[in-house]
Order: sequence, then structure tokens, then C-alpha cells
Amino acid sequence: MGSGHFAKEGYRKAALVKGIRIANKDNNFVNPNVGKATTVTTRGLCYTVDGFGVLKMGMHVFFGGPGQCPN
Repeated sequence: MGSGHFAKEGYRKAALVKGIRIANKDNNFVNPNVGKATTVTTRGLCYTVDGFGVLKMGMHVFFGGPGQCPN
């Protein structure tokens, strides 16, 4: 998934999604609440998610892993 590098490898290695915004009840796009956001992976030895935060442009998060993980 992603670039084949784990999330902790960060910029220029791990895959990155930036500018994540959500639609509120008024249908306006807003930054997610960092206090309520969590990073979760179901297969931490295979794929990771890390380094998320919110900037003016929206939330960003690094993710990825090498794949080829045993079931």
C-alpha cells in the first residue's frame, strides 16, 4: 500500500495524503478535530499510519508499508 515504505519514514519515503477536510452539518468543508482523530491500523507489522496533524490547508497523514504480509 502506498510507496512500500512505513509511515515513520516520513516525507519523500512514505505515502502522504494532505488537505483532508470534512463536510460539517452545514455542508461546509472544515479541518477535522485533532483531539477526536485517531490513527488505526489492523495490521501494524504490515502497514502503518503516523505523523498526522492539521495545518491551514487541512489534515495530513503518512501511511504505507512493504506489503507481502502473511495472513
